[in-house]
Amino acid sequence: MIDSLREIYEKIQDEESKHIFDMLLSYAITRNDVIFLDELRKMNKEWTISSRDEFSNMYGGQKIVIYGAGAYGRMTKLILEQAGYSIYAFCGRDNNRVLDGIPVIKLEELIADDEDYYYVLASRVYWKDMYEQLGTYYKFNHSNIFIPRTGAIIATCGEQYLDCTQCSLEDGDFIVDCGMCEGETIVEMAKKCNYSKIIGIEANEYAYNKAKMNLRDYQNVELYMCAAWNQNGRQRFSADGLSSKIENGDDYIETKKIDSILDGRRASFIKMDIEGAERNALEGARETIMKYHPKLAICIYHQVDDFVEIPRIILAIDNSYRFCFRHYNSNMWESVVYAF
Repeated sequence: MIDSLREIYEKIQDEESKHIFDMLLSYAITRNDVIFLDELRKMNKEWTISSRDEFSNMYGGQKIVIYGAGAYGRMTKLILEQAGYSIYAFCGRDNNRVLDGIPVIKLEELIADDEDYYYVLASRVYWKDMYEQLGTYYKFNHSNIFIPRTGAIIATCGEQYLDCTQCSLEDGDFIVDCGMCEGETIVEMAKKCNYSKIIGIEANEYAYNKAKMNLRDYQNVELYMCAAWNQNGRQRFSADGLSSKIENGDDYIETKKIDSILDGRRASFIKMDIEGAERNALEGARETIMKYHPKLAICIYHQVDDFVEIPRIILAIDNSYRFCFRHYNSNMWESVVYAF
C-alpha cells in the first residue's frame, strides 16, 4: 500500500490534487468526515445549492438559524451565504461564543425569544433527532423547519468530469460515457467539443429510456442498456434509481466489456460513474487503454479506498498516466480522478 501511495502521489500534477488526495487519505485512515469537511470549506469553492434540496422554494423570509454547529453546520452557513442568505445564528449545545462570525445560541434561549425563526437542520447523523425535538417535543410549525434530504444541505461546485484543463475535451474526441444516467453529462459534453462519436452506457432501464428521449436529436450518439464490467455476461443487479448497481439484487443485467462495445474503435475520452463498478469496468477497458491511452475521468468515492485502487489499476494497465484529483460536492461524494 505504501508503495502504491508513493507512486500515485509522484504522478499528481497540481497542488489542489495533492490536497484532495491528502484529504481522502486522512478520511480513509480516520473515517472522520469532520476533518474532510473542514478542509473542503477552506478551499474557497463557489457552491450552488443542489436542486434536490429546493431551499428557495421552502424558505419564507424568517431569520435563519442553523441547527448544528459542527462541520456540516459550518458548511451549511458558507453555502447559504454564498447563495445570498443572511444567517442569524447557530443553534448548539454550548452558548456564549461566536463561530464564523455569528453567535451560537442554545435552543432553549431561541425558543424563549418567541421569534419566528427558520431552522435549517445540519447534521448527517442527528437530523432525525433534531426534527423530532423541534416538531414533536416543542410543537414547532413544520413549515419553519428545513429538512435537507441527506441531513445537511447539498451543494455542488465546478463542472464534474469536464473542468480539468489537463484532461479536457477536444474537437474530434470519441467519448464513452459509462453511467450516463439520463444523458445530462452527454448534453454538456456536446457543448464542449465537436465530438466524432459518443457512446452512452446505462444499466438502469428507466434512466436509459429517459436518455434515449433526451438525446434523440443528437447525431453520432450510440446508446447501450447494460452494465460495464470486466466480462460479457449477466450479473445480479439492484435497480435503485440513481444508485442502481451490481450486487445481490433481485434483478439481472447484461454486462459488457467496454473493449467489446468499442470492438477496436479508438476511444479518446472515457468517463465512469457507476456506483462502485469502476474497478471492474476499467479491467474491461484494458485493451482500449493499453492501445489508445484515452483520457479518463473516473469517480473514486463509492468505496473508501477507490482513490488509491483506481489509480493503481490504471497504472497497472499503462504506467505513463498522470493524475489530477477534484471534488465536486459539499459532503463526501463526487470525487473524481482524471488520468491523462
